[in-house]
Amino acid sequence: MSWQGYVDSLKANYADNIAAAGLFGFNGSTWAQENFDHAATNFQEIIDLYNLFADPSSGFANGFTFNGEKFVLVKCQEDALQAKSKGEGKNPLSVEKSNQCMTIARGVDGSNAGSLAIAVGKIADYLKANNY
Repeated sequence: MSWQGYVDSLKANYADNIAAAGLFGFNGSTWAQENFDHAATNFQEIIDLYNLFADPSSGFANGFTFNGEKFVLVKCQEDALQAKSKGEGKNPLSVEKSNQCMTIARGVDGSNAGSLAIAVGKIADYLKANNY
């Protein structure tokens, strides 16, 4: 399966509730993405997001920017983080690390953060099991 196939599978896991999704390397590289065009061209946002796993304090204190959108960090665990946009819709963002990349999805207005995290987790778990 191509990397884009994983993005398509992620979107299918939470159909009609994912506004943007992608797989990104820890070094800022874009493996596949849909509607994360800003992040793909501004790779420093990807690196900054990855660095929150090592030290989430700045994300909790000041939030962070991803794909040109401001977010508030809600939860950060060893391999997963959840955030919500600072904009009007408070759209959820879910990120999960696997061995070599991050699986990231942003929900649409009204989407459930927990359901989004489950969809992201399914793809990340599969990637981990296959050493990605």
